[in-house]
Amino acid sequence: MNNIIPNELRGNWKNIKIDSIKDIEEKAAKYLNRDNIMELCWHRLHNEIPELLNKKLKVLDVGCANGATLEILRWYRHDAIGMDYTIGYVEGDWLYKPLIESQELKCINHNGADLPYPFKDKEFDLLICYGAITFFGLKTPWINILNEFARITKKCILLGVNVGEEYNRERQNLNTWKHDQFKLDWNRNSIYKWIAK
Repeated sequence: MNNIIPNELRGNWKNIKIDSIKDIEEKAAKYLNRDNIMELCWHRLHNEIPELLNKKLKVLDVGCANGATLEILRWYRHDAIGMDYTIGYVEGDWLYKPLIESQELKCINHNGADLPYPFKDKEFDLLICYGAITFFGLKTPWINILNEFARITKKCILLGVNVGEEYNRERQNLNTWKHDQFKLDWNRNSIYKWIAK
């Protein structure tokens, strides 16, 4: 595993307005410490998909928040796009927009519970979703979301689930999800990796 985070991925956010930071501080302050979140995402990716980092892939990060994972993927020269939905946290705007824009990342605003996603079949090689699925609410069963992940992905689905009531309710479905194009490669606690058959 590569433990050394490049200097280009360290330091403060660039070009952020003070008002934008105040909005984020009130709702999601943990995302403002760029070095901490970058380190978490760096180690996560190197632990869970090291074999994919040095291949040029098209990647979707569902629930990308501040875009730290997107920055790392871009550093590895992947074609990465984020998808997140936070309308309502900040009146009429997307909470993480200043952070995403400051790093010049590609991202769309779309609710992960709203299917289908605005992407073509098999558009992405890799789909990453960390911690976001538990915030999609009860509107859409997780099996349907996994099927949507599989629709738009060709090679690998990496899902990290926040432990709690929602995970306890859906754990059996995650453990037994079957798809004709994907198989479970491994499950470590509440992190799942499916690869193409």
